Amino acid sequence: MAISAAEQGRWQFAMRDLLAWTWCAGAVAAAGRNGPSSLAVFGIPLSIVGYQAIARSKDWRWSGWRIVARRYWAVFVCGLSLAALLLRGVWPLDAASGMALAGGMLWSLTLAGAQRRIWRSLAPAPMVGFIYLLVCSLEPQSAERFIRGVPRSVLLQDVRGGREGVKLLDDFSYAWPGPNSALIERYLGRLDAEWEGRWYMSVWYSGLEERVNRRSVIRQPNLPEILALLPSDEARRQVLRCVTTPENHARVHQGLLLVALKRFGYPEGYDAARWWRKHEPVFRVVEDPLEASRMVCGWRRAIRRIGEASETQSASVEENAVLQQLDAALMQEMGMWGGDGDFSDAYYLMAVRRKQADAAEGDAPPGLNQNVAWWNLTQLQRRP
Repeated sequence: MAISAAEQGRWQFAMRDLLAWTWCAGAVAAAGRNGPSSLAVFGIPLSIVGYQAIARSKDWRWSGWRIVARRYWAVFVCGLSLAALLLRGVWPLDAASGMALAGGMLWSLTLAGAQRRIWRSLAPAPMVGFIYLLVCSLEPQSAERFIRGVPRSVLLQDVRGGREGVKLLDDFSYAWPGPNSALIERYLGRLDAEWEGRWYMSVWYSGLEERVNRRSVIRQPNLPEILALLPSDEARRQVLRCVTTPENHARVHQGLLLVALKRFGYPEGYDAARWWRKHEPVFRVVEDPLEASRMVCGWRRAIRRIGEASETQSASVEENAVLQQLDAALMQEMGMWGGDGDFSDAYYLMAVRRKQADAAEGDAPPGLNQNVAWWNLTQLQRRP
């Protein structure tokens, strides 16, 4: 018995509709297993997109530039934003984050071509996410207050390669080069990233800031000028290897010594070659916290005293860098807000030894900080 054309059309539409609703149910169920954020970003949009792509009839006739521009302007903005993200060097840290970018473009493109106005009104929604991510990558400091307001979201920092990033809704993570990432890669090659948050999060609140790795010398804008004070590429490579190794318990104080060199210049009687010969032994990776605390004991107080004696009326970039490193070194010694607890315990033992030796404030017992060529306070005070 022959099937009429009308019955065949109804049968094809029923099968197409069944496939569309099966797609919707599968997308929502699969995304819902990973939490509300995945459901909102993947499940619901993909179900809408799938239904529009499978169940609705398509009219591929050209509608004219004016209608296309009015319907697809959000798609153009999303495409330009995605291109800007790629040019900025933003890349997803996992497959789900990459699928969110691709899904945003697909969502905008499919909904912009829908026949119902309610669906077309949802086409610009991915544009907000693209622009938000672009602002985070271009101005992370300015966007920080807004990121704190997004639940389970945090700015990220790579403690090895100096890269930066952001985690949104605890599920989607993106990264981009930091101010000195290219410089570090030029000397050390591409390092495996080690990510951590720039502040500590509870479920709905972003609390205290991490204040040690966040202020690392590898994030200082004048790092190229600091490295230029060293006599050779091998010396620069050795210094960068020290400050980019998280297992190195002396890295914070080594960074403090470098910014102090940029701020105060070479000590009296030293040039680049002599200074490096003197300090090369202290620029090494020290994984033992007791050995590291013995090597750097007294550095922070001595540099703080030198900085107070040579203060100027208007704070310069170098002075601010020294103050930031002094704070980071203090947190490292106290084991707070990013400081290492094992190093803090070992440094406390050194402090007890200082007290038992009846050392004056700011001075260390003989042999503890004589590995550094200190600056002459009289010479610094005579500088303009």
